[in-house]
Amino acid sequence: MSGYKNLKKRIEYMGGASQVARMNAGKLETLKKALVASYQAATAILSDNKEFRCLMNPNKLNLDEEEKIISIPFEDICLNTKKLETTNLKAGSVFEWKEKGSHWIVLLNKDEETAYCRAICRRCRTQVEINGVQYWVYVKGPAEESMSWSKGGNVYFNNLNYTLTMFITKDENTQEFFKRFQKVKIDGNNW
Repeated sequence: MSGYKNLKKRIEYMGGASQVARMNAGKLETLKKALVASYQAATAILSDNKEFRCLMNPNKLNLDEEEKIISIPFEDICLNTKKLETTNLKAGSVFEWKEKGSHWIVLLNKDEETAYCRAICRRCRTQVEINGVQYWVYVKGPAEESMSWSKGGNVYFNNLNYTLTMFITKDENTQEFFKRFQKVKIDGNNW
């Protein structure tokens, strides 16, 4: 019977009775080791000024240098408080990459990753003021991948193409502000 108890303890230590739970525990352990010894290891300063170790890997599916994949535990030891705390990183969250001094917005959480938070993020190069609140935003454009051609009489012409993409944190303030045809001033020198 003692062999059974030892086996049960080992299984619990490795993550639990479920094979998926053991796989998640193993992946999380590997991530935590990489947070110390990896070339991609970084420090993320979240919006509440709490600092956590993370990995900032290039997104090999996108050639854009402004896009990375962040990997960070769902909960980890906060570098400020030295206590176990949740990171709460989700789509729309903005964080600072401490070592680079750059700001990044989370676009898409990879929900298939259940061991830790893994998400696509883009670099924010400028800030926008909305109702007195400063937001870091990702801006791209004006950029067009196709032109809309029209014909008037026997003359062909293309329409103006000033499409601009901006990603900003979605909260009550930004939802209230952004309506159809709303104008916002963006500093064109930073992006």
